[in-house]
Amino acid sequence: MPDPKHEYLLANAAPATERERLRAIDELMAPITRRRLEALGLAPGWRCLEVGAGVGGVARWLAEHVGERGRVTAIDANPLLEADSDLPQLEVRTHDILEEGLEQASYDLVHCRLLLSNVGDPALALGRMTEALRPGGWLLVEEPGEGRMPAVGDTDPRVAEFNRLFEAFLNGVKARTGAVELDLFRRLPKLMREAGLEEIEGEMLHPLVGGPGRAALLGTLAAVRPLLEGTPFVTDGSLARLAELAADPDLLATAGATVALWGRRPGGVG
Repeated sequence: MPDPKHEYLLANAAPATERERLRAIDELMAPITRRRLEALGLAPGWRCLEVGAGVGGVARWLAEHVGERGRVTAIDANPLLEADSDLPQLEVRTHDILEEGLEQASYDLVHCRLLLSNVGDPALALGRMTEALRPGGWLLVEEPGEGRMPAVGDTDPRVAEFNRLFEAFLNGVKARTGAVELDLFRRLPKLMREAGLEEIEGEMLHPLVGGPGRAALLGTLAAVRPLLEGTPFVTDGSLARLAELAADPDLLATAGATVALWGRRPGGVG
């Protein structure tokens, strides 16, 4: 049986449902992720590795930017991305980073998003990603940040209710699985230093639950429901009420931040 500390939280989600959820997350985060990647100097000819590629939004964008002289390898334990004949520089692999190592010193850039808080052993994953970087190469990780931020519009009585229910939801998820570390961002800088990275910097952003953010949250609530089935949070109607509030277009809330950290492998000329 899989180690519950290493099993992906939504490993058993229906593929079609998971695709839609991941597409909503990609739509929400794509502009932010792209800005961060460009700031690291992404250029034609780079070799890039996308870990936990999901539906492949980041991998395809990277492939377009590195061009025919570059190379993008997209790995996932259960890829929902397929190879594209229009992007021959994009390679898709089935690969579990906790089970298998990667090519050593091969990539100019390694990126992962919303992966490390789910894998159960982020130190091992970070170590393998760092080893895959060439000297001077960059690692960019994007993970959930502080989940206890106030919703927007504190004169609306629904704001306090949303905050209370969302925090209860997060606590319920933590209690039901050992594979999720929603507070991983607090120790990420230390883990990255221990992996051997230097020049570590980062930022925290608080996107609002509106538009693609709303779709991403609703998709996550629906996908996680089976995990919480039978708990008071479901049986007393709390999950249904949280979904109702999240679906309300008049309620803008910050249902958790995202944290990005980037660092460089020592050596090389940049």
